[in-house]
Amino acid sequence: KTHDRYIQRAISVAGTSEYRWMLGSVIVKSGNVLSWATNKYRNPPWLDHLNATTHAEMAALRQCLPAARGGTIYIARVNNAGESRMARPCFSCMKGLTDAGLSRIVFTNAEGTWSLERL
Repeated sequence: KTHDRYIQRAISVAGTSEYRWMLGSVIVKSGNVLSWATNKYRNPPWLDHLNATTHAEMAALRQCLPAARGGTIYIARVNNAGESRMARPCFSCMKGLTDAGLSRIVFTNAEGTWSLERL
């Protein structure tokens, strides 16, 4: 039930993203929301297409380090209709979340529900 509440919050955050792939992340520890963020443009894709965005996971993490250690991150991706899509973190974000000491990730999946992984 707790995971449902926070993944819904991540879905709401994702819906505010101005990027083509709308993602939102919420970091929670001991029942307290520490931070939230969407993915966003860092620079125009034509300038550096490999580093054009800041991923939602890293944007949320930067706001609450080092307090995030032991916490859970909720990550959601939605389409233009607000439907959930797969939001498992990329390799780089997964490494950053692990290095920061988060204990779990909960992310929307292709089935329209959520998945949990321990780090």
